[in-house]
Amino acid sequence: MYKGLQFKIILIFVIFTITLMAALGIVMVVGSFNYYNSEFSSTMDLAFNSEGELVKELNSAVSSSDYITRIKEILRAYSGSLGIDNYRNYYVLDANGGFLDGSDSSLGASLEITPNILTAMSGTVGKANNNQTGYSDYAYYIGDENASCIVYIKDSNDDAKEFTSMIFRVLVETLVAGMAVAIALSFFLSKAITTPIKELTEVSQKISQGNYDEDANVKVDDEIGTLSTTINNMKEEIKN
Repeated sequence: MYKGLQFKIILIFVIFTITLMAALGIVMVVGSFNYYNSEFSSTMDLAFNSEGELVKELNSAVSSSDYITRIKEILRAYSGSLGIDNYRNYYVLDANGGFLDGSDSSLGASLEITPNILTAMSGTVGKANNNQTGYSDYAYYIGDENASCIVYIKDSNDDAKEFTSMIFRVLVETLVAGMAVAIALSFFLSKAITTPIKELTEVSQKISQGNYDEDANVKVDDEIGTLSTTINNMKEEIKN
């Protein structure tokens, strides 16, 4: 059974369906994370535009004696523009990356020094992101001769992960349905191919046993039809 042409045709359809769904899944998952990182970076670049009101207020606040509280208030006021939600938080860090305050103190206390924070510690903007980190972050340095700090935005990407999980579930369901359709189509296709081949095989076996009274009756205008005609001609030659 497993060596037959019909099984091989079905197997080819199944492998093709699985390969197609896997490739589509990879493209969609990678594409969704790329889009999310791009959207995050665009939002941060727009919010932290050097000519924008947020940056002006932050630069003004860092000169005050209670700048940590003032900066937190400013960030809270701009939380809508920054996209702050359950997955995205803002933090105020000192010049060495140490946690001072933020929208989630429990997460802030365990913040790791990321490459973007290291970049901001040198006095520039840290905004490099990729899909391998599992999060998106943005670090902006502000300061003067009296005080300096880092405004840090970090997104856990949990909503992107939930979206990709939904994509995965849909792809699995689509794969199951696609497998059923592929098997059904390949079954009928293989039957259309193997049935005339079986008939030709039976006629050929009878000819080999000396029975020249039966013709190959495959009436199709393709290679199998040509083979049928060739077998009939061969039978007549042998009979003569």
